[in-house]
Amino acid sequence: MKKGSGLLRFSGLVTVALAMTIVFAACGEEEKKGDSGQPATAAGGNSAATADACKIVTQEDASKLFGKPAVRDEGVPVVDPNMKSECIWTWDSPDADNQLLQFRVWNGTAYYAETGDSFTKPIDLGEKGHIRVHEFAGVDVEWLQDGKTISLSYSTVGKGVPDPTTKVEEVKQLAKKVEGEL
Repeated sequence: MKKGSGLLRFSGLVTVALAMTIVFAACGEEEKKGDSGQPATAAGGNSAATADACKIVTQEDASKLFGKPAVRDEGVPVVDPNMKSECIWTWDSPDADNQLLQFRVWNGTAYYAETGDSFTKPIDLGEKGHIRVHEFAGVDVEWLQDGKTISLSYSTVGKGVPDPTTKVEEVKQLAKKVEGEL
């Protein structure tokens, strides 16, 4: 056995034990309530919540926006109890080009945030909305509707994909569709 390998194994066991402690602590918490007073759902562990979001922003919607076949992506689990629903669609090329469409619904209005920069403009959605368009960050639309914060984001990475700023009108139209279905 190499010198020091026992320390690495011990370190790995401590990491696993710490992760399990966090998971068990989270499972033992009281049911949390969203701003609406209703039980909130963490989308990371609730496939029903994710499925609902993917019925609103569909594979067909994402494929049309990408101009390529979209694939559902699980993303990173969100543990915030106010995450009501999410759906993530992606397209990846063999050359590491990527298009990403993210749709999220948050319980409460505290998740709504305008950056106040020159890339952000008001948009007529819900009770209050804005759109942020940037060639590197992509197109982000966010609005308040019925006590919830709704976000729809489109971004790209790579040379073989469209500049996201060329998709502004398509993302706006998709946001209008989402607004009508919520």
